[in-house]
Amino acid sequence: IMVGTALAKTIVTELGSLSATQTAGLAAAGALYLGGSLYGVQGAVRSLLQEGPTLRPTGSSATSVGPAVFFGIQLGLALVVCLLGSPRGANPLAWVILLPPVALSVFQLRGLGIAAVAGLSLTIFTANTVWWRGWDSVPAGLPAFFFAVLFTLAFSLLAAGAENARQEVQRLAGELSEANQRLREYAVQSAELAMTRERNRLAREIHDSIGHCLTVVNVQ
Repeated sequence: IMVGTALAKTIVTELGSLSATQTAGLAAAGALYLGGSLYGVQGAVRSLLQEGPTLRPTGSSATSVGPAVFFGIQLGLALVVCLLGSPRGANPLAWVILLPPVALSVFQLRGLGIAAVAGLSLTIFTANTVWWRGWDSVPAGLPAFFFAVLFTLAFSLLAAGAENARQEVQRLAGELSEANQRLREYAVQSAELAMTRERNRLAREIHDSIGHCLTVVNVQ
């Protein structure tokens, strides 16, 4: 929602500064980026709910063509949108459009992949800042974006950890329920076994004592 709103606001604001080709390119790149982000979110949610946050490539929809291709396309589209969307020097898009791939990488990649996506996002932000405002603006903007990336990573890792803990609790609760069910079954079996043993003991006593007495009485 934030990325879509930022894209729409940029297109409306920069109508006078962008040519028709640039506006069409910005809209097309933004639409493709949003579609890819939704595709990736679907894979991240599926990874959470079905397989757990494993911090590795999974068979979900976001990684069916390979995580490198998916994140490469998303970051490439983000670069295009950033370069087309700030002709007046302001670059609000770079703050929001480069963060979703960082968050999605937590659920779809290993540690090195996560670091690579975060590093590429920082590189694209730096390139965008230099392209529109020069190197003098990098020291002022890059630290803030770096902390934004760190916050995104931390929040995503906490979300993955919380979901993993919830699934572990559910797994343990299921195992405890199964153990209780087995205990109930064992208790029923023990009661039936004790009853059978008591019946066998009574049968032996009847056969060995009362049965013999009745046989002697009958014979006599």
